[in-house]
Amino acid sequence: MHHDVAAAVARLLAGVGVGRPRGHPSGLIVVPLEDAGGHPQHLLRRGAGPLEVEETAPPRAGELLVANRRPGEIALHQGDLFTGGLADRAALTAMVVGPGEERVLPVEPVEPRWWWTGPPVLDGALDPPLSALLALAGLDGAAGGGLSAVARSCLWEVAPRGGAREQGDRWHDGVAGPARGWLVLAGTGVLATRVWDRPRPLSPGQRDLALSPGAADAARRFLGSLVRASWRSAGSGAGIAEVSGHRAGATIHDGRIVELGSVRLSDEIALALLRRPILDRGRTGSPPVDDHRDPPAPGYRPA
Repeated sequence: MHHDVAAAVARLLAGVGVGRPRGHPSGLIVVPLEDAGGHPQHLLRRGAGPLEVEETAPPRAGELLVANRRPGEIALHQGDLFTGGLADRAALTAMVVGPGEERVLPVEPVEPRWWWTGPPVLDGALDPPLSALLALAGLDGAAGGGLSAVARSCLWEVAPRGGAREQGDRWHDGVAGPARGWLVLAGTGVLATRVWDRPRPLSPGQRDLALSPGAADAARRFLGSLVRASWRSAGSGAGIAEVSGHRAGATIHDGRIVELGSVRLSDEIALALLRRPILDRGRTGSPPVDDHRDPPAPGYRPA
């Protein structure tokens, strides 16, 4: 189905404003996006109760099976973290799961493990810089120079093991607050962005950067460039664009954008995260990895 992607992008971004820049332990800057008011329509609501998540049969590292057994649509978003199963993995793209639907969700492992540790569960979300790294890893052949492979290797190195199993392990557990999205910057250069059609919990960082108005101004300029970009439909439920060295994409549902994101085709995010391995401190409370466990047999499906 054809969608007027540019008009949908303009409507989405008209409802957000730039928040106060915050510092991230990696030295990158996170600028949260706030609800700018207005009257958003048709925002998705989560069904009551947890989402059902299973390994596919046979299990695949890049896929999870999700089922919505509750009334109402459920929106999943890029960076949503699933722990357990055969590996901790994060959603590569946004997806709307209707009542009674089962769908295969594209995911990316955030660790090299491949053995069973219990049923997979939706367990929070990656913080903005890690989510940006995930987006770059998911581009595969679309990112030249081996950038996706670099991002994937970096993600395995810096993502906390065990996700949200230990309170406080995740960077975004520190400060809870609703947001409409975020931008990640190095100085005043935008490296990635993510915008949602409804507020979601987000911790924008550890310290305010009140003396860095350049970051907020750069964020506003980049959002304007997203509005002016030449968006085109990429099949049912997707739109794509090239923006200032970024690969941008949008997930569309019922004519509106559920999520819009972009990532700069560079290794700046990976280098910044590798220089500051503080994100890896979440591993310290986890049990030691048993590297001698046998992997499951092909076709393995937990009961």
